[in-house]
Amino acid sequence: MHAQVEAALARQLSSRFARIVGPDEHRHVARGLALDTAEAEDVRRAARQAACPAILYWTLVANDHQQTPLWSRRTLSIDASLRRADDDVELWRDRHVVKRASGDPPLSLFSLPLAAYNAARFDRNPELAASMGDDLARGLFMSLPDLQPAGRQTARTQ
Repeated sequence: MHAQVEAALARQLSSRFARIVGPDEHRHVARGLALDTAEAEDVRRAARQAACPAILYWTLVANDHQQTPLWSRRTLSIDASLRRADDDVELWRDRHVVKRASGDPPLSLFSLPLAAYNAARFDRNPELAASMGDDLARGLFMSLPDLQPAGRQTARTQ
């Protein structure tokens, strides 16, 4: 799930900023400089090397899955902050939660197998993690101001 959320955050940020350092480029820079991305100073050094003025720090607060034979629910929650790379000043912070559920209370004995089928199909959906990651990132960045240069407009800003 971590990789899906990381990719979704990069996709959503790329629509808000002229240039972002995505997960692959970040790992490449960190490896090239032999940096430990768990260390704050190494993260800032990697940002300077990549000419990146700000760093997004994020934590997946909740990745819950609750399931019964007739009902299933998944919850993702993220806490994120954007900090200036030079002096670690917080520029923006937000938290967002996404929930998805499936399954219905059976109204009769005939609907019991259908409720079980719907809950099982929901749990086995291979696209659910990517879809929830995208929804999580999109919702998270709703409060982030659009900081694109004036010449670079998207359909959303025209």
